[in-house]
Amino acid sequence: MCQALRSFAAGTGAGSEPYVNFEEGVAETSEIYIQGYAVFMMDFGPELNGAGYAAYDFPIASEFLAATFPGADALYRLWQDQIFGGYGYGNDGALVPGAQASPTQLDPVTWSPIP
Repeated sequence: MCQALRSFAAGTGAGSEPYVNFEEGVAETSEIYIQGYAVFMMDFGPELNGAGYAAYDFPIASEFLAATFPGADALYRLWQDQIFGGYGYGNDGALVPGAQASPTQLDPVTWSPIP
């Protein structure tokens, strides 16, 4: 995943890796996207939200992923709309309309505190 993110920024400064490029970033991100919403969110979420993997207890329930990782959710939906024409991949690996590709998400306002 980090390789995919670095690929988008390749060539932007001194010391950038010459074998990493934007096209590789698109390809690697698409490979992760094809694995489904939960995999995409768990791969990109901690890094895009700036906290890193150490800040979270894993696994995170599928219905809390969008609220936990809003940056990754935005990237997922961008990928869904712009790269995959509004389609995503369901739990069984089949191509489905976008609304069916991501699990139902709970509103954080309704979350009860953990006792």
